[in-house]
Amino acid sequence: MLNFKPEDVIWTGTSAETKPPKAFPGQIAIEYDTATVWVWVGSQESTIKGGSWVVYSFNGINFTLSGDYVYQFNGRLFIAGIYNLGLASAATEILAFKTPTLATTPQLISAHFTATASADSTFELLEGPTITGSTGSQVSVFNQNRYIDGFIPSTIRDVDGVADKITQNPTITADGTIIIGEIVGAGANDKLVTLRDLPMLLSPDTMYAVRLTAKIADVETNLGINWGE
Repeated sequence: MLNFKPEDVIWTGTSAETKPPKAFPGQIAIEYDTATVWVWVGSQESTIKGGSWVVYSFNGINFTLSGDYVYQFNGRLFIAGIYNLGLASAATEILAFKTPTLATTPQLISAHFTATASADSTFELLEGPTITGSTGSQVSVFNQNRYIDGFIPSTIRDVDGVADKITQNPTITADGTIIIGEIVGAGANDKLVTLRDLPMLLSPDTMYAVRLTAKIADVETNLGINWGE
C-alpha cells in the first residue's frame, strides 16, 4: 500500500477528468477508475521549473514508500558532508549547525550522522556546544530531491544563523553535552574503512556538532549528515 497522509490526497476522479493545475510537492492525485496514483513534482506553482503530475503507481502495482523516501518525494530530505584525505594526529573534523525553532519547522528534525575513518579515531556528537561565531567555513546543504533543489531550502542554520548552511571546523570553546563518544576505525587494516551511522531526533533551536578526531597521522575520514524536516 502507499504510505502517505490523508491530507496529501488533494484530488480524486476519473482518468477523463482534469487534475488540479497547481499543487505542493509530494501531493497525491488518484484516478479511481484506473487505480493510477499520481504525485506532483516540481515547485508549488506549475509555471516555476515545470511542476507537473507524474505516475506514482499504476493498476494497483504500488510502491511502498516509508521514512526517508516520503521526505524525499516531498522535498524535505537534505544532505551535507565533508571528507579529509589525510587528517593529522589529534586533528579534528567538525560539522556544526543549529536546528530551527518549532515556530519555523513545526516538527522535530530527524537526522542521521555518519562517520568513517581508515584508522583509529574518536567520533562524538555534541549537544549545546559553545561555538565562537564567524569561525570555520560554510558547507552547502543539498535537497535530496534534485528536481526541486533550491525551491525548498533547509531550515537548518550554520553557527552564524545562516539558513540552508552548516559550518565546517568552527572553534568550540565548550562541548556541552556529549551525547555519544566512541572509537571508529578501530582495527582497520590496509585502509579498510569502518562506518558509524547514528540516527537521532533532535531538539529544536539547539546547537549540535559532530566531531571526528584522528588518533594517529594520515587518517582518511568522512563526516556526513542527512535529515528530514
